[in-house]
Amino acid sequence: MNTIRSIVVHLDAAPRAAARLQIALQLARTWSAQVTALYAVTPAAFTVPLMLTEGTSSLLPALEQLDHERHLQTRALYERVVAENGKGLDVSWVDAGREPAYTALAGRALVCDLLLLGQHDPTQSAAGIEADLVATALVETGTPAVVVPYAGDFAPDSTVRAGSSVLVAWKPTREAARAVRAALPWLVCARQVHLAIESPAAEGGPWPGAAQLKAWLALHGVTAELRTHTVGRTTPGEMLLSLAADVAADLLVMGCFGHSRARELVLGGASRSVLNAMTLPVLMAH
Repeated sequence: MNTIRSIVVHLDAAPRAAARLQIALQLARTWSAQVTALYAVTPAAFTVPLMLTEGTSSLLPALEQLDHERHLQTRALYERVVAENGKGLDVSWVDAGREPAYTALAGRALVCDLLLLGQHDPTQSAAGIEADLVATALVETGTPAVVVPYAGDFAPDSTVRAGSSVLVAWKPTREAARAVRAALPWLVCARQVHLAIESPAAEGGPWPGAAQLKAWLALHGVTAELRTHTVGRTTPGEMLLSLAADVAADLLVMGCFGHSRARELVLGGASRSVLNAMTLPVLMAH
């Protein structure tokens, strides 16, 4: 079974950062993992395109004050959550300083087992986080990530508890296979595993369908009740989220499909839809 020994959780001043950190600490307690809480936000001055033009330098003190307030707010959140939930755990705080958020996250993602990231919240424009941070980190680093939604009613402990319900989006691709491998620690503890199959493969054909996937999961000690659902190709992202609600899933597992050309990120339809509209934690891998 895959083991998780190193977790990097991205922290910023957004409201759901506390839930992100709580989930990271619970995962660390479950799997005896080390947690690095990475505070990384793009400095406010970097987000002002006219910062270097004549007359705009007067904005710099106000922008630096904004950065300072963000830092204090997030550090206080970290201290509170670790005091309440981190006793006996190996937890450390890392401040990325003036590094852009993506640069700071990308380097550390290469030497950890799992990322904890937050879905982009369009109402938090002052948080200093790029809208494409999650997708870029997934596509360019290859490190699996649990993405925590900024909305929706879910308990942080439901993401890691034994006996949870997990929905797995499956089609015979590298991305989906990597996501399922990354999810094995969750799957072996699950009460129910729902398999959402885009198009059932013919048994005995070259591409693995539901039967082959179930057999592989059994080899890894997945004993949960397995149920299969068919998802259409027209709006797969929306259908996955609807199915997740129908089966009361605690976690959605799926591949992240996309590529990046000079930071111009192009996502597949299902990946884009889920990252935009998710209301439950999603484990994604590219």
